[in-house]
Amino acid sequence: KNINDSFGHSFGDRLLKAIAERLDSVCYKDCLVSRFGGDEFIILLESVRSKEAAAEMAKRLLLMLEQPLELDGIDLHLTATVGIALYPEDGEDSDKLIRNADVAMYKSKKESSGNIHVYNIDDSNEAADFVTTERNIQRGIQGKEFIAFYQPKVDLLNGRILGMEALARWQHPEQGVIPPGSFIAVAEETGQIGALGAQILNQVLGDIYHWQEMGIAVPVAINVSARQFADHDFCRALVKSIHESGCALSLLEVEVTEQVFLGDIETAASRLRYLRTAGLTVALDDFGTGYSSFNYIKQLPIDTLKIDRSFIAHIDSDKTEFAIIKALASMCQDLRLNMVIEGVETAAQQEALVSLGCDKAQGYHFFRPMPAGDVELLLQKQQAALA
Repeated sequence: KNINDSFGHSFGDRLLKAIAERLDSVCYKDCLVSRFGGDEFIILLESVRSKEAAAEMAKRLLLMLEQPLELDGIDLHLTATVGIALYPEDGEDSDKLIRNADVAMYKSKKESSGNIHVYNIDDSNEAADFVTTERNIQRGIQGKEFIAFYQPKVDLLNGRILGMEALARWQHPEQGVIPPGSFIAVAEETGQIGALGAQILNQVLGDIYHWQEMGIAVPVAINVSARQFADHDFCRALVKSIHESGCALSLLEVEVTEQVFLGDIETAASRLRYLRTAGLTVALDDFGTGYSSFNYIKQLPIDTLKIDRSFIAHIDSDKTEFAIIKALASMCQDLRLNMVIEGVETAAQQEALVSLGCDKAQGYHFFRPMPAGDVELLLQKQQAALA
């Protein structure tokens, strides 16, 4: 996925052309090879009448694609997945055949036994839903339907807004506002998260700049996925976008989870140092839910720990939770780290956290995520109260 995002449009276009030529060289004369979108191709095999014959052709295609390819002096090793659907048992029109071949390709990606999957009636609804969501996300990106909502971070003592966390929402033309749990995982797996994240970032930068012009400087945190962070050009592109927007870099915080660091902590640390040197701050999100979080504190350049909601669910009555947060608050104070408590939903939780010296939090007890217009009214009200 996202060949052009990884290599640049000129290189990506030539690579796709080379792939198409390889596919065409293997196919029969009565075959039709067509690029479907991104790096997906559809091949129509008119003379193939059985699933066994189609699978055999798929093997030949994969063998050809997996041969080393040199382009612009770069040695490339390609892999592919194939989904197969047959007429008429898997669909009596082109739309249904393509959809079921897509479902089969999704199943192929999920299976560890091989790169070819032949559609059958028992394929799960999950695969079909995945494909539908993927297509709808692509349409949504093209239609600029993804927008930023904001959840305030507050001072636990007085409720004053200290900053915001930007959260993705899908403004669907038919279903209304869709929460991220319904689309982020699919966007991650398909590689669409890059374009989706860029759309959210552009809005966030526009909102921050607008608030700056109003005389309200409010820090905003943006969530960066492991897939985005793995792109070697992401951090540079992020800093460039902020510079071009006119926003102060000090008003942006990057929130990452430990998934970003798994497998190559040294590279992750280097990229985070680059962001901090540029002027951004870094937060480690969902702290305490992974395997090596304390090791990350030692090795990574971070400014803030965000404590997962699971550690405070019953903090007003659970001695273990109380002790854990007490220890974390002491550690953050000694290490000069900010600590933000996530998921505060009750006054009792707030009271317990204040008694432990915690000073920053976010959660439904204070504010739910809201669109930029509502945030602006809140900030104006707070500014007037402080004047």
